[in-house]
Amino acid sequence: MQKLLKKHAINKKVVDTLLNLKNESGIAWLKNPGVATAVAYISHLPTAATVSYKEDPFEKSSNNQFYNPEVSDYTSGDNPVPSEGPILAGFKWAEEFNQKLPGAKPVKMIHICSNYNRKLVYDGTSRDGRRIMIENGYIGAPCVCDDVLKRLTPNERKNYEGNECHHGGMMYDYRFMEVFKDVVLGDTRIEKDLNKAAYFRMTSQEVNHILKICSIIRS
Repeated sequence: MQKLLKKHAINKKVVDTLLNLKNESGIAWLKNPGVATAVAYISHLPTAATVSYKEDPFEKSSNNQFYNPEVSDYTSGDNPVPSEGPILAGFKWAEEFNQKLPGAKPVKMIHICSNYNRKLVYDGTSRDGRRIMIENGYIGAPCVCDDVLKRLTPNERKNYEGNECHHGGMMYDYRFMEVFKDVVLGDTRIEKDLNKAAYFRMTSQEVNHILKICSIIRS
C-alpha cells in the first residue's frame, strides 16, 4: 500500500496522513469481507477533520439543544464524511487480494465525480454467465456535475467549484445510481427470456410494498 500511494498520489502530504491513519486507527485489524467489494467514495470537498468544543455538548443535548463545535482543520471527503475511512479499508483489502491471502477477493475503488478510467465495475464472466470481478482497480464514476458542465462555457468551467453538485447525497444522484445499479445487479445471471425474469413475476401488491418501505424510491 505504501509503494502504491507514494507512486501515484499527487499530494504527498495526504500520503503521509493516510499512512499514519493506517497505523493509528486500527485499520490493520479490519477483517476482510471475503467477497468482491466495490468501495464508493468522494474526496474533493472540504470536510471537518478537527473540531473543538468550548461548551459541554452533553449539557446542550440534555436541554434538547444541539451544539456546533468549531472546525479548526479540514481534510478531503464528501463534506460530512472524510474519505480516509473507505479509502484505507479498500486499499487494505485490495492489498490482501494482491498478496493472495486466504479468502481475499478483488476490490474496485469507485471515485465519484471523476473522469479518469470510467468503465464497468465487473471485468470478467463466470462459467454460468455471471459478471464477476477478477482484479483490483480504480474506476471514475459520473455524478450530476456531468450535466452541469455541459451548460457552461469553457471559461466558466475553469472557475466551476462544484456548487451545484450534490456530492453528499450520492444515493440520490441519478448519474451515480446507474453505477450503483450495475454493481448491485452485475453478478446476477441475466435471464434472456423476459417472461421468466423475476421482476415480471412480481404482483402489484409486492411492488406497492416495496414503494412503501423504500425511502429512496418514495422521494
